[in-house]
Amino acid sequence: MEYWKACIKMHHAICSVQRAGLPEGSNHQKVEHWHWHPIADNYRKAIARLFLTPAHRLSDVTWKQKALAAEEHKFTDLSAERIEAAIAQDLEFLAAHPTRRKREERSA
Repeated sequence: MEYWKACIKMHHAICSVQRAGLPEGSNHQKVEHWHWHPIADNYRKAIARLFLTPAHRLSDVTWKQKALAAEEHKFTDLSAERIEAAIAQDLEFLAAHPTRRKREERSA
């Protein structure tokens, strides 16, 4: 996902310098508006995969919850309900498989 997000930013930057006629624009092939579509499609597919990838840490679940609240799924084929179900499965898994505790806690 981060790769595709970086591609989107780079596409925008190149497009901006080329439109402005800045010399940096000639360092790249001519950017056309339609070039944006496959990049955005791949970014959306990556987000969808991350939503459905089982979380192995609570921070992964937190990301999913924040991304859902920000409607990052809006342009994917995932419904909010499907993502909420995936989050519920993640939380259930994490509750059943707690992470290792620090040595101090184990020896007490």
